[in-house]
Amino acid sequence: MAMRQAFKKIGHGLLVFGGLVLALTLYAGEARGEDDFTSAVQIAKASGVSEELINQILIVGYRYNLKSKDLAGFLVIVTEAGKRRIPVEPLVDKMEEGLAKRVQTIRIEQVLRQDLVQSGAICQSTSDT
Repeated sequence: MAMRQAFKKIGHGLLVFGGLVLALTLYAGEARGEDDFTSAVQIAKASGVSEELINQILIVGYRYNLKSKDLAGFLVIVTEAGKRRIPVEPLVDKMEEGLAKRVQTIRIEQVLRQDLVQSGAICQSTSDT
């Protein structure tokens, strides 16, 4: 009987410890996401993405309760489009449309990246002629 209680105590202790480790891991992951987001905003500004467009993305993110890592992903795509001199407004519109339809953010990012590649290829072919 005493052994059973000792094992039960150890089991509860391990369960609490495991919960704390999980919580700390999740918190660290979110903190990294916030760091990524902050970096993405700074890079976007330095790359010439307008404050207005960055604010529009932030407002959309707030409206749809996006995580920092998702916002960072969208900002990276918009920044890349700006660097390639591809119009970014259609990408932001498509992002907002996907969120309104409750499409998963990972899928929206995939579609935006495909659009970025296609737009880049079109711009490349028109500049070659």
